[in-house]
Amino acid sequence: MATPYTCKSMRKVQRLYRINKNPATLQLILKAAVKLSADHEVDEHVKKGLIKSLEFEKKKRKRGKKMNLVGNETNGCELYGPVEISKARAFQQEKEEKATQEKEEKITKKSEANARKVEEALQKEIRREERERELAEGRAQKAAAQLIAKEAKEAAKQAKRKPPKQTKAAPKLQLIVKLPVTYMPPQPTLDAEVPDIGSSRKRIRRMPARYIQE
Repeated sequence: MATPYTCKSMRKVQRLYRINKNPATLQLILKAAVKLSADHEVDEHVKKGLIKSLEFEKKKRKRGKKMNLVGNETNGCELYGPVEISKARAFQQEKEEKATQEKEEKITKKSEANARKVEEALQKEIRREERERELAEGRAQKAAAQLIAKEAKEAAKQAKRKPPKQTKAAPKLQLIVKLPVTYMPPQPTLDAEVPDIGSSRKRIRRMPARYIQE
């Protein structure tokens, strides 16, 4: 088996090594790793050299610029004595201070812009939360109003409906117990007629009071 140098071949060898722990396969993987790491170092070295060459070429191709150390317009040769050198130093210091001030102003403006962005984002978030809260309150009020209207409608329907007819109550069952009837002979009264069997003449006799039951 050849030493794997490509991604596809390296994955293939790794799968084979997971299946079968063969020392020869492991040696191929290690050899490929050493070779690839060396190639990577060489590539990095070449890349850095090329970057430095480009930077040097850029510096080399820069055109000369008029220095104007004093800040005055001149057309001919510039001759510098002690006075001109001191003026040039003061001019350069002023120029550097101005550049530093401009840089600080840029940083300050950038910081203020970032602070404004943060404040605007915060205000936007507050407005969004306020709008959501108002919408939620509006939905809750609407739902409550709909519920009240529905209850009022139901109450009106109930009021319009006819009262239910009263059904007659079922008659109560009465338990009637029939007692056995005993024969009671009629009691003679004081004025009852007592027939006289021995005579044909009828006459009224009064029964003595002791035979009358109270």
